[in-house]
Amino acid sequence: MNPDDLAKILDELGQRLGPAGQHVFELAIRQVYINAGVGLLLLVPVAIAWRWAIPIIRREQAKDFLDQSIAVAMGVVLGLIATGIVCVSAITSISDVLNPEYAALKDILSRIVPR
Repeated sequence: MNPDDLAKILDELGQRLGPAGQHVFELAIRQVYINAGVGLLLLVPVAIAWRWAIPIIRREQAKDFLDQSIAVAMGVVLGLIATGIVCVSAITSISDVLNPEYAALKDILSRIVPR
């Protein structure tokens, strides 16, 4: 989509919303902060889970390496995947908080402009 099309869509949206447009934009900015807070709060349970799981993983590996290694490896892989997802969410949340107007506009446009 070129900038002219985007400007046309924004002008049309502004005309449709009228005075409510400013309020909608303010709500979208507020929602960016809420989403960022939720994203950052997800780091806490993941950190607690890893703090709790690492001693268990080490203890299980020490008991019987051959029997427990597959289960421990699967647990570690699933934990790393969950940690990766939460870290990406947290990084996105931080960038959204640094520029909430852009994030709000991007969210609004993603809902009205078809891809």
